[in-house]
Amino acid sequence: MCGIAGVITKTGARDLAQELSILDRALAHRGPDGFGFLGWRPGGEARIAVSPDALEPSKVGFAHRRLAIIDIGETGAQPMLSADGRFAITYNGEVYNYLEIRADLEKEGVAFRTRSDTEVVLEAWARWGESCLTRFNGMFAFAILDLRKRRVYLARDPFGIKPLYLARTRRGELVFASEIPAILALPDIERRVCAKSLAAYLSTGASDRDGRTMVASINAVRPASVVTVSLDDDLATTERVYWRLRARTERGLGLADAAEALREAFLANVALHLRSDVPVGAALSGGIDSSSIVAAMRRIGGSELEIHAFCFASSDAAMNEER
Repeated sequence: MCGIAGVITKTGARDLAQELSILDRALAHRGPDGFGFLGWRPGGEARIAVSPDALEPSKVGFAHRRLAIIDIGETGAQPMLSADGRFAITYNGEVYNYLEIRADLEKEGVAFRTRSDTEVVLEAWARWGESCLTRFNGMFAFAILDLRKRRVYLARDPFGIKPLYLARTRRGELVFASEIPAILALPDIERRVCAKSLAAYLSTGASDRDGRTMVASINAVRPASVVTVSLDDDLATTERVYWRLRARTERGLGLADAAEALREAFLANVALHLRSDVPVGAALSGGIDSSSIVAAMRRIGGSELEIHAFCFASSDAAMNEER
């Protein structure tokens, strides 16, 4: 659960230290394992610093709070630059099939400097562009700066598991962050309730619907979408849906074959989710879904796998998850 954020100015470069500091503090609870900042201004190189005060006046600024899961040393720190310096990324989540994607990239001549999935995402984008998103099996939200095309890309996983929000300030600049409160911590954000979102929530319980949030000036990057920000065209934005769920019917499959296919797919996906350089945990209730996942974790990992399971205990029998 990393925290990512950034500011994109409408005109030339300016000091972004105050805004980046505010965003960083607001997201500190999401990343106890490290933090970093990046700044870029036209005509210069992207620079990484441990303090926003160390950055030069910038047109684009990134802030990152890290929760380390893969390659937990300093080599996996963010924001991260590509080897050629053209691309920069701040990334939250995990692409579970990163080892397979890494192998494909190595076959195409990419030389990796780290063991992190962050670098795999970055180099996949550098090599394949937006089409890399359909190769990712995971939960993610990230921002990528392309210095050559002068664009910032904001992308979110197909089911919107990892959050990402975008707002335009009163002065016309853009701000993105993992959480709405982080954006609201900035003084230049209009604070007005979105009547449509409020009505939808009160009538159906729905929230974060169609990209709208409770705050009229803040939108969510929608699941399975990538937002492109042009740094040359008054920060114009375009949104593209890169994936849609399509129903697929398997005919002529008996019950036993269907059950075996489900079992194989289930175990394969649990195995992918166990890729981690730190101990793994599970939210365990008495239901068949979480119980099956934990049982699969033990079957795959064996007795050597350290599993931390958590449940909610309550004196209210209707709420108690111990059974």
